[in-house]
Amino acid sequence: GQVIYADNFNRADGVLGNTSTGNHAWLTPGGTTSTDPATNTTFLIAGNEMALRSPNNHANRQAYVDFNLDSTANYSVTFSLSSGTFATGAAFLILPRAQGTDIVGNVGWMLSRGGTAGIYQYDGGARVSGSISTTGTSVHSFDQNTSYTFRIDVVGNSAQLFVNGALTPTDTLNLGTVAGNNVADSFMFGYNQTASSQRNINVFVDDFQIVPEPGSLALLGLGSLLLLRRRRQA
Repeated sequence: GQVIYADNFNRADGVLGNTSTGNHAWLTPGGTTSTDPATNTTFLIAGNEMALRSPNNHANRQAYVDFNLDSTANYSVTFSLSSGTFATGAAFLILPRAQGTDIVGNVGWMLSRGGTAGIYQYDGGARVSGSISTTGTSVHSFDQNTSYTFRIDVVGNSAQLFVNGALTPTDTLNLGTVAGNNVADSFMFGYNQTASSQRNINVFVDDFQIVPEPGSLALLGLGSLLLLRRRRQA
């Protein structure tokens, strides 16, 4: 089937570069200008995976592909996710339809160990003294050094999370009024602290893919048909 973009991360260690399918650039705003994982939060290629690495500091960082999803009403996202060292004061954000270059104001989920390790809802709340809240509802457990498969189905302004091939959604979120509003959307990963200490984190993403859902495929097909007709008439 049709793929909007995808990345298997099978390339040399270092900067993220461009996706393996679609050749779209990864953008990583936030934090400081340093991209040294020994001193600052960094998304990078490591061992044919995308790795988020942060030492014990609180520099936020985001990673998303430079592709506007605003006009794609429905799409499905799949990837695998695992973690190594993961301190109690760190959070890894998963934002299905983010606007802007920051996590704040965008609804999604977060991998957090602020209480019991797990996947929690994130309501897009602002940072308070550099931290974000971990009071969201827990929706799934998450064990360190275990790989999980994620599927997120985005339908307009809602998103459903499926974990490890579950047939029923683990969680459903209302993303707000963001689809089709002429503001650029992206699928975003992010990092932020949730406490003033113990903030180091190592998270790994692999086999990342976004495909249009049937409704969007129909719209894409209609657009192609109209273009073909125009060319024939010309």
